[in-house]
This record gives sequence, structure tokens and C-alpha cells, in this order.
Amino acid sequence: MWFVHIVYMMTVHRNNKDSSRLPHVTRTLILILQAREVQLGVAGELAPIDASYLKQTSELIDMMEGYLQSQDPYDAEHIRLFKALKPAILAWSAKYAKGGQTRNPSAGKTYILCDTFLGQFNANGVSPFGRGTAGKIARDIEDIRAVLA
Repeated sequence: MWFVHIVYMMTVHRNNKDSSRLPHVTRTLILILQAREVQLGVAGELAPIDASYLKQTSELIDMMEGYLQSQDPYDAEHIRLFKALKPAILAWSAKYAKGGQTRNPSAGKTYILCDTFLGQFNANGVSPFGRGTAGKIARDIEDIRAVLA
């Protein structure tokens, strides 16, 4: 639906015909796009950066670090962390990084790590990260800890 409005606006603007209707179409398009943002869950207020943020982010980073250190996919601790990380990542992202929007650099870096972990889980299941990727993630975790401290 919104695509039709965009095409119409572009056509009217290009041909300079019936430009009196352009503002109405523009307003309609804005309303439609705002409704889409609400449906997708990207509109809304992010949680504040406070003591709860520091605690939850530190716990998530600890879980990620534990998963990186466990390189045996058949280890019980590795599988426990695998099962616990995905819901923890989704909960953290929904609260502090809706739609990828963040309030500060540590939240942005943590969101990128969350995305990396979810991509690994979706593509490779419980298998550990490669050596190069694990090293980069470890450096990113150190950077996040430094910013949080």
C-alpha cells in the first residue's frame, strides 16, 4: 500500500501534475510508515541507562564470555550457555536496543555482539566460534567492560 503512494508521489513530483494533492499523499504516507514502525516494534521508548542496565549488560557479557571459553560443543556447560544465551540476548535487545537503536556506545557494541551471537546460533547451532572471530569478540568484550566500568 505505501509503495503505491511512494510511486504516486514520485510521478506527481516528476510531472508537476496535480501537485495540489501532494501534501495529502505525503501526510498519508507518513501515517502509514508510522503505523508500520509500531507494528514492527521499532517505535517506542528505550529503557533508561541506569544500574539495571549495567547489571543486565554485565550478566549478558559474562554469559557470552563463558560461551567463548567453552570450545567443546558436547560440554554440558557449553550447551547450557547456548540455551540460556538466545533468550537473554533477545530480552536485552528488546529492552535496550529496539530496532538497533541504542543510547550509548556500550549498548551499540553490545547490540553488535548480540547480533553476532544470534547469527552464529542460527547458522551453526552449538558449534563454537572460529578462532579469529572468537578473538575479535573477546577484544570487543574487553572494550565493553572498559566502557561500563
